[in-house]
Amino acid sequence: MIKFKQLFKEKVPFDKRGDVSKGLNNKFGVLEPYTFGFDVELKIEGELKSADEIYDILRYEYDTFLENDRLTKLVDDEVDELWDDLDVASYFGISIPDYFDYNDWEEDNPPPKDSESEEGIAWLERSEDIEQQIDDYNSSIEHHQSEFKEETVHNILNRISNDPEEYLNYITPEGDVDISDNVDHVSDILDMNGYEGWTVEDDGDNNIELTSPILKNDDISIAKEALNAFIEESGGSGHDSSSAHIHIGVPDSFDVFDMLVLYDIVDEDKLNSIQPSRDTSFTKGKSHMFRMIEASLKNNKSLDIDEPIVINVEKLESIMRTGDRYMGVNLTNVLNNGEFSKERDEFKKTGKRSRSTSGKSIEFRYLSSEILDDISEFFEWIEYFQMIMKVAESRSQITFKNKYAEGDRQYTTITRVGGDKIRVKYGKGDKRPDRPTREIKS
Repeated sequence: MIKFKQLFKEKVPFDKRGDVSKGLNNKFGVLEPYTFGFDVELKIEGELKSADEIYDILRYEYDTFLENDRLTKLVDDEVDELWDDLDVASYFGISIPDYFDYNDWEEDNPPPKDSESEEGIAWLERSEDIEQQIDDYNSSIEHHQSEFKEETVHNILNRISNDPEEYLNYITPEGDVDISDNVDHVSDILDMNGYEGWTVEDDGDNNIELTSPILKNDDISIAKEALNAFIEESGGSGHDSSSAHIHIGVPDSFDVFDMLVLYDIVDEDKLNSIQPSRDTSFTKGKSHMFRMIEASLKNNKSLDIDEPIVINVEKLESIMRTGDRYMGVNLTNVLNNGEFSKERDEFKKTGKRSRSTSGKSIEFRYLSSEILDDISEFFEWIEYFQMIMKVAESRSQITFKNKYAEGDRQYTTITRVGGDKIRVKYGKGDKRPDRPTREIKS
């Protein structure tokens, strides 16, 4: 069994979730699980086109080619790789300006005090010449890069003419697939079987989406039945560009610091390993959040000093609220009105909130719908996210290691120091500090 103190070191490993759960129960007793819900998408694929149809579309319908997401990525990747290796100025015969940035020139050539003097007039003429050089260079680069992309497209077309089958996998159906019949069919199936509160809709990009009502662990068998019916009847399949989002209900006892802890402890390594092709720009992780905090505080304190930065929870909330919904741990449903911390203080004093967190949830956006190939694993992730909510409530300090820092390892240590104060300290070294605990709330 995992030692309980390991719960307060780095992430909570998904593969050790059974041991972690036992450790929590042994320490605090069996706790009521959080409510949950989910919204999942399946991709409705159209018929693949023949090799001749592919060639005709790409050869004669250039706009259609550029609107095809997969082919556009193929072209962009090839253009970027070739462009980076190219001596652009020499290849296209472009004159290189004396400066690439006007501010650099002005820094090296400050204006004379008397702008109307002969020297001042000459400086002004030279500054205009520098600006024109830079504008001409940038315009020429933009023009030639567009030409270069078109040339790359034609090179791809030539390769297709020799082996069009190679490109079948890059073709998506022309235009959107009409999935209204699929939506109506699944909705009727769910209604006939008495699944109340479940909704099915067209979510765009050929995705059909199922959204659950708020659920409790007693509803898991019903949730599995509804999800299986959706998978079997929708005509869709899991895809790395389609999502399987999990929502965990937020109890009144949860606060902003607890939410930040979630970023520190979620097993992002495991999530990335089981879905290596997932586009993480829609599921930004812990490093993005901690960089946001660093950027916000950097103007106040140097990162190299030993003095800690003390802020109140409202400041921490305002920083975290700047994160958009495309975070692996999406907090917008809870923090969107900017009053969460004030309401949390009210709850601590009176046991009541002016606005209950009932119906509010934290969305874990990490998973793609490929996970639905095995729905038992999907429900294991639901249990995991419920569990780390409990772990988050037991933590009063986190330490984030910035793997991109130069030199010695750079750490950000954030500690709850009592009242509504949060201490942020930046430091270097290999040793992580001990992590104290606080009483967990059931």
